[in-house]
Order: sequence, then C-alpha cells, then structure tokens
Amino acid sequence: MHWFAAKAWAVQSALRIGPRSDFKAYRLLSPFTCGAYTGAGTAPAQRATEVQWPAPMRPEPGRFSMDNFFANYLSDYIARFDGPLHFRFIMQPLMAILLAARDGTRDAREGRSAYLWTLLSDPAQRRYLLADGWKGISRIFVLAYLLDVIYTVIEWHRVKPLESLLTAVILAVIPYVLLRGPINRLLRLIHAHGKEVAGRKA
Repeated sequence: MHWFAAKAWAVQSALRIGPRSDFKAYRLLSPFTCGAYTGAGTAPAQRATEVQWPAPMRPEPGRFSMDNFFANYLSDYIARFDGPLHFRFIMQPLMAILLAARDGTRDAREGRSAYLWTLLSDPAQRRYLLADGWKGISRIFVLAYLLDVIYTVIEWHRVKPLESLLTAVILAVIPYVLLRGPINRLLRLIHAHGKEVAGRKA
C-alpha cells in the first residue's frame, strides 16, 4: 500500500511539473525494485515505467513556415504605418480608387457587367479582364512594390520580397479589384434612373 501511495504522489508531482522540452524521464519504480525478490538468491527485478514529456513543436532552422511568415508580416505591416514612407498608405489606395473609378466608368459606358464577378464566373472573358486590369493597375502596383522595397532597406537594411509583394497587393490591387465593379453598377443604376425620369417627363 505504501508503494501505491508513493507512485500516485510521483504521478501527481510529474503532472504539476508540466511538459519538458528536454525529454526528461521520471522513473516510477515498481514494487520489485523496493526490495521484493522473485526467488531465493535472485536479484530484484529492475522494472521501471518511464514517463517522457514531448518537446513543443518548433520549426526546423532554415525551414519556411507560413504561420511564422504571416505572424511576422502582420507585425511588420503594422510597423509600416509609423515608419518612413508611411504616406503611401493614403496615396496608393487613393490612386487605385481613382483608377477603379476610371475603368468602372468605362465599363458602365460600354455596358459591361461587374468586373470581379465576371472575372470569377466567366472563364471566356477571364484572360481579357486580367490583361485589362493589369494594364490599368500595373504602374501603381510597381510603384507600391518599389516603395516598400525601399522601406525595408531603410528600416531593416535588407530586402523582404514576399512582404513587399503582399504589401503592393494590399495597397494597389485589392482596392482596384473590389471597387471597379461596384462603381460600374452604381453608374449604370444612376444612368437607368435618369432615363426613367426623363421618360416620365416626356
């Protein structure tokens, strides 16, 4: 009975200690190691139970991890608001919105459907829409990428190409793609309402 009480106490102590990163083993001796013999003249049976605590999962050195990349990028992206060239977070989305208004007005005038919806739902027009969108946004996208490269060199003294690419997409591509279609729809509704009002007056 004393042995069972000692074993229970050892297990509870090990659980309170928690997981260890060095795979330390806690040896809980069986009753045979407490002086019990299997027979006359024989040595005690050295039987033991080992409890090994697994090490926490860590990425291998030099191995790319998407979780770590996005976690680091989020903190770096927030730091960009207070760093050098922070004015681009206002100017570049504004320029993308103006380009979206220009192309959305053209789409409404030519009677085209919403840009993003057609891009996702109509494979026949997808290549043309991608080329047309890139033609409209390419300059502001390249400018956003180059400015972020300059920022990373000034701030961290090295280039982070993936972060710069993602920042350019956020500042230039996303506002353009999201707003070109709604501007087209809004202008078409305004035009249709104007024609309806003119028809009633006539």
